[in-house]
Amino acid sequence: MTLFSAPSDPWSHRTRIVLAEKGISIDIVSVEAGRFPEDLLDLNPYHSVPTLVDRDLVLYDSRVIIEYLDERFPHPPLMPVDPVTRAQFRLALYRIERDWYSLARQIDAEPDKKQTVKLKKILRDTILQSTDLFKVKPFFLSDACLIMRSTCRRRRSRSRGTRN
Repeated sequence: MTLFSAPSDPWSHRTRIVLAEKGISIDIVSVEAGRFPEDLLDLNPYHSVPTLVDRDLVLYDSRVIIEYLDERFPHPPLMPVDPVTRAQFRLALYRIERDWYSLARQIDAEPDKKQTVKLKKILRDTILQSTDLFKVKPFFLSDACLIMRSTCRRRRSRSRGTRN
């Protein structure tokens, strides 16, 4: 498997996090924005990252890639089993993408320093307004959410001086 991924792209980041959490070995091709290799241009009609190539299969949306990886490598599962909790988790991800990622993109694209500072404050305030959502359960929306569980477990272990 090969993943075309950009170092500063949030969608690439979350795809790489899933790969790491599941322990999937993969070749990663680091791509700079606007400087896509010919292979990627030929494989992906949208010329975007992340793009996953697994044998004859080419996927080029982080959600599709993550769901594919979770289904192809089912253990450990990333999503809760309960459909209601799964839907809540997906809705939270949608809100993060729509609210936070769009602001992050604006910050990256903004040439005016003053406007960048203003956008960063808006992003910070938006994230801080969501802290109650993160307090609902100890591991975000579900105790079964692997990414949140493993991140929190590592943080607690470090604070106690142990490692997992």
